[in-house]
Amino acid sequence: MRRGFVLRSKMLALVGVALLASCTSREPGRQPNQSIPDASEASEAKAQVAPLAAAASSEGAIGSAALPELSERHVDDRYGYELAFPRGWTASEGAAMPALFVASARESSSDAFVENVNVVVEALPTTLSAEDYADGSAPLLQTDLSEYRELSRTTVELAGQPAVRLEYQHTYQGHPLWVVSYMLVAGPRAYVITATAEQSQLDRWRAPLDAIARSFRLTSG
Repeated sequence: MRRGFVLRSKMLALVGVALLASCTSREPGRQPNQSIPDASEASEAKAQVAPLAAAASSEGAIGSAALPELSERHVDDRYGYELAFPRGWTASEGAAMPALFVASARESSSDAFVENVNVVVEALPTTLSAEDYADGSAPLLQTDLSEYRELSRTTVELAGQPAVRLEYQHTYQGHPLWVVSYMLVAGPRAYVITATAEQSQLDRWRAPLDAIARSFRLTSG
């Protein structure tokens, strides 16, 4: 059973890397209804996600050092969670497993990297704690992410559940990135809420992205 968990976590890590590729894409005319590829395609970092909603911009909502107004909400009845994000962000989701939802803040077409918050839901083959799940994911982050460095790891409460808050940095396609990831387990599922920004923009984005990640709520058991 432990081996099965490690293999699933490997897929999760690859989906996360592929997500960064889609967020840095600047190709015009991307078509709707594109699905998240399987793990083998994800390992090539070519995933794209389909548009779910695109709300109108609000003044100061994107890129502000102040905490944003989280006026938009993604509700996933299938996996029993919801996540709030600012108006003006683009929300997308993929139907493949692990299930993936991403909200991103494209400020302009010239952005080198699009800051984003994503939720991955993974079905677990056995009962695990959040600490167990984080322990199983740690070696994969170290081996799969370039120049990976853990900054902090703490036990917190999120959505009324014990969770692990992991803060780290790594480099992807020449972009030094900062990441905060919350990992929690509820019943047979693991929920991983991850926010990513460029390290050069950390002062600007750290508090807003963390606030969005912490807006995560469970809607069913």
